[in-house]
Amino acid sequence: MSWLLTVIVVTGSIAAMTLAYPGGAPLSACSGLIPQHDSNASADNSAYSIKLERLAPNQLRVILSAAKVPFKGFIMASTDPSGKFTPEDTTSKLLNCKDQPTVTHTNSTAKFNVPVLWQRDPELGSVTFVATVVTGYNEDYVPEIKNAYTP
Repeated sequence: MSWLLTVIVVTGSIAAMTLAYPGGAPLSACSGLIPQHDSNASADNSAYSIKLERLAPNQLRVILSAAKVPFKGFIMASTDPSGKFTPEDTTSKLLNCKDQPTVTHTNSTAKFNVPVLWQRDPELGSVTFVATVVTGYNEDYVPEIKNAYTP
């Protein structure tokens, strides 16, 4: 009996780790930037923000930030399909969403700031960045974190 219980616990643990997406959002999250696990949208996104720093005529630093409560996962996209993200550190990676430049997390460690570069040729035009953050697998996610850049 204890052997069967061990098999059930191990199988359940593997399934839970697989569903949590610790290595980044799946492609199915591209539509609507909604996490693919059992949680609900939070009505309050004031604890998170997207900061923009212009570095060059065609480049911005985009920083997804938490004020007090860190996030473990995220997905962030741009409304401008002609630009591209470049991760600045190991906390983010590109996600191949169709017609929407997108980045996501690479691990589930707590994060207060995630910087990425945004570049487009020639000079930057107006662009909006939208993100969703997750503080934990079974916790509510925070959608619609936005910031717009206008030259």
